[in-house]
Amino acid sequence: MSSDNELFRGRFDNVPDRKPISVRIFISSTFADTIEERNVLMENIYPKLRDYCLQIYNIPFQYSDMRWGVQDHASDDHSTVDLCLQELDQCCRLSLATNCVILLSHRYGWRSLPNRITSDLLNKLKEIVSVDQPSSLIDKAYVLDDNFIESVYVLRPIDPEKREEWKIMEKDLTTILRRASDICLENKTITQSERNEFHISVTAKEIIRALENNAIDHQRMVSFFREIEDIDQLDARLKSKLADTDNETEVLLNEIKSNIREKLPRENQFTYRV
Repeated sequence: MSSDNELFRGRFDNVPDRKPISVRIFISSTFADTIEERNVLMENIYPKLRDYCLQIYNIPFQYSDMRWGVQDHASDDHSTVDLCLQELDQCCRLSLATNCVILLSHRYGWRSLPNRITSDLLNKLKEIVSVDQPSSLIDKAYVLDDNFIESVYVLRPIDPEKREEWKIMEKDLTTILRRASDICLENKTITQSERNEFHISVTAKEIIRALENNAIDHQRMVSFFREIEDIDQLDARLKSKLADTDNETEVLLNEIKSNIREKLPRENQFTYRV
């Protein structure tokens, strides 16, 4: 039976992938420190690529820069990371050629709380937290969702009228969960990947996913590393906007850069200094 007939019968388990008919790239970058680069891409580079793809190959060129496209409601219901990763997957699946462009400098990027935590993992974290303090903050932030096959706790949506209150709560909760995840890993009650969910940035998650999606052909990814030569001579306020200043994020940034340099072809890696 043809796939079309299967669809008409309401059977979606063997639906074939759509054939790539465009060049579709996902821009993975940190936000505030790469605005100039992303503006240049939109104003000067993308129009030329669009014309080139149409004139030479008669195919459309598309790009996804989620740093511009995520709305407040996505932040309020904590779906930002899921939206970014879903769009990245689409680009990797549908692009005929390059599908991910990475822009990195001296910032590691926003490290969000997981919007979903399995019941088993959350209970392990709460056991650690309860040793020193009540776990009421966790209970206030996460609520059981019975819509998943596995028991899962999800972050409660943010009340738009209480975003400032949420920012304070998020900061405290992040500190608590990161510490608990570190202790759980030391105790070997959780895996490294489970621990990483509380530590790595959204940008790093995008890069890791792109590397996995392109495991067979890393030629489909391109990276740009910007190095600010006088970064240490900048005043503290400006430096804080352009670079992470704590040791943990510096280590994590170097790790993700090393991962990129190790896996991408040398000709797909570019470094520029400003």
